Amino acid sequence: MPRSDGGVARPGLISLVRGARAVAEQAMIFRHLGETATRVLVNGIPGAVAWAPAGSPFAVAAMTVKGGRIVVIDVLADPDRLGRLDLTVVAR
Repeated sequence: MPRSDGGVARPGLISLVRGARAVAEQAMIFRHLGETATRVLVNGIPGAVAWAPAGSPFAVAAMTVKGGRIVVIDVLADPDRLGRLDLTVVAR
């Protein structure tokens, strides 16, 4: 179940997706972000930072894993909130 928050600046990225097929379709739409992603821990769980072409963070995602399967994906794509995160230690 991906949850995405694009904030006021990216309202099209505010969503809640349920069901394996819908999640897979959503993942295919954003698969290009994986090309720029850096693996990180987000609040202690596996995640990633996807970078915009200009080098700023486009989104931060965290994945909750249970029984070897991803059960929740939380995505923060709100530029205002991303700007307040300290991502200087994240290697690209």
